[in-house]
Amino acid sequence: MKYRILLVSLFLFVFSFDTFAHQAEIDKKNTLTSDTITIGSEPDYPPYCMVDENGNAVGFSLDLFKAAAAAVDLKVNVKIGVWNRIKQDLAEGRLDALPLVGRTPEREKIFDFTMPYLSMHGAVFVREGTKGINSVEDLKNKEVAVMEGDNAEEFVRRKNISNKIITTKTFEEAFRNLASGQYDAVITHRVMGINLLKKMGIESVKPLDFQIQEFRQDFCFAVQEGNSALLSRLNEGLSIIIANDTYEKIRLKWFGPAVKEGMTAKEIARITVYVFIPLFLIMSVIWIFVLRREVKRRTKSLEEEISRHKNTLEQLRKQKLLLNEMEKISKVGGWEYDVQTGVINWTEGMYNIYGLKRDEYDPSDYKKNTDFYYPEYKEQIIQAFANTLETGKPYDLQAKLKSAENEEKWVRLRGRPEIENGEVVRVYGNLLDVTEMKLISDEIKERGERISLLLNSTAEGIYGIDLEGRCTFCNTSALALLGFDDNNQVIGKNMHELVHHTRADGTEYPESECRIFQAFKAGEGTHADDEVMWKSDGTSFQAEYFSYPIRQDGDIIGCVITFWDITQRKEDEEELKNLKDDLERQVEERTAELQDKVEKLNKSQKAMLYMVEDLNSITAELQEERRKLELSNKELEAFAYSVSHDLRAPLRAINGFSGFLME
Repeated sequence: MKYRILLVSLFLFVFSFDTFAHQAEIDKKNTLTSDTITIGSEPDYPPYCMVDENGNAVGFSLDLFKAAAAAVDLKVNVKIGVWNRIKQDLAEGRLDALPLVGRTPEREKIFDFTMPYLSMHGAVFVREGTKGINSVEDLKNKEVAVMEGDNAEEFVRRKNISNKIITTKTFEEAFRNLASGQYDAVITHRVMGINLLKKMGIESVKPLDFQIQEFRQDFCFAVQEGNSALLSRLNEGLSIIIANDTYEKIRLKWFGPAVKEGMTAKEIARITVYVFIPLFLIMSVIWIFVLRREVKRRTKSLEEEISRHKNTLEQLRKQKLLLNEMEKISKVGGWEYDVQTGVINWTEGMYNIYGLKRDEYDPSDYKKNTDFYYPEYKEQIIQAFANTLETGKPYDLQAKLKSAENEEKWVRLRGRPEIENGEVVRVYGNLLDVTEMKLISDEIKERGERISLLLNSTAEGIYGIDLEGRCTFCNTSALALLGFDDNNQVIGKNMHELVHHTRADGTEYPESECRIFQAFKAGEGTHADDEVMWKSDGTSFQAEYFSYPIRQDGDIIGCVITFWDITQRKEDEEELKNLKDDLERQVEERTAELQDKVEKLNKSQKAMLYMVEDLNSITAELQEERRKLELSNKELEAFAYSVSHDLRAPLRAINGFSGFLME
């Protein structure tokens, strides 16, 4: 009872001072975003924080925290974890509070603490029979074990208790190893250590009689630094349970009575005279001094806070202007729907897309908002929104609307739910004007269809591959030549493995040796008409192909192959070759015959030349003889004439005389 009176009096004074010094923070307690908080609890720090046989978190500090939270209408969820993990989770905001944290200079940098509800001294635990350790100084060259991240570790390192400090994950591990012969000592709080050894059933480890005076630890509730709202609520709850006797009941449950229950009037008077009156006077002086200093500090702090708020408001104003400008440029708007109130809020971009003015239109009627959409889209949008509210699934739609300014627009609507405790509490999303993108998309689609039509109208097979050799497109002629029925049979497949895997003689054709592969890896085109391609049914055909790389912004992203079946052409070429060879053979034979005849003719020609020469010689002789004959003839003619003339006179006389005679 005496202990409770002292503790209650001390806590009431400390809380009164803390309440006054932190009045501004207490005034903000309603800024907590939720009345349910999550705390962390260690599994092996008896009797303060531990787990029972059913795996539930129990302990003095845990019961105390739950009672303090209940006193200020806070609900508590407990997450069990090793000390290092839950300490890190609190520092990073994944937990709201811890029920048992020793207040140290190191921890004051990352946590805020309530008023202390328990003070403990540290102790040195050794194996029974250990000699040579009678004070803290005797630990200098000893192996001392502490739990990693515990205030015991902070203490031994801060005070340089030993030059052989060993850390363990838990104190259970430390005591188990100490009992098995490892380490020389373990440092922790006396009460916790004794309870933990009892729980583990270890009797060979005992605490030494002396206390570590400098290792006196005030234990508090801890919250994340800056969480003044929760800190104030917990201080208030702690004060309430100390005042209404709940603290004492929890202490008795876990530790039993510390002293006898009864107190005489004389003892109470002695405590009042020797403890409370001097304590009150001292505290009053300190309170007045601190109060003055706190008023100055709070005044300065409030001035700084007002300045920060002004800066924040100015930044928010600039950010809002920037957001509005960005929404105008990007043609996007944002919205949210509060399920509880039914209120819908729009950003300025939403009004711009619908062609409305903020002060002339209330967007809270969702179905009214859908009246801007064409009938074939309106019901679809209403159904998608209702489905999100019911199932918590987001939606993403594209629709056509006519704005208040009678302008047709294509928009993309997206909605996302915010879920708490399995229920949708808010739906938010954005509206994007995609009219230009829609037009561009339709044009691209139309161009793609035209290109596809052109590709499918060619007699040649055409397909494309990416850098890994996988098919990216394939026209109708290519599918027909290769014996496939559908694009899905080739798209995404390695075309070399599919249609170009084997040579004409049946030997394997490695991709690394493929001319298509080598050419587009080198960024060059290639041509071949001496290879085969394989159909889906396992047959092959003679093919001619051209391959050229596809470039985008100067980088090769694949290549396109144009090919066709040249089996008939090869057969025609072979037949033509055979005809040519036969013709050449016949030409050679005829040439040989003609050569023989020419040789014979040449011989005949030479003989004739000799004959001509002889004829020419004879002709010359004949001509000479003719000339001579002509001369003779002339002489003969002259002689004949002369004879004729000489004979004609006598003959004429004879003829005349003969006539006379006849008569």
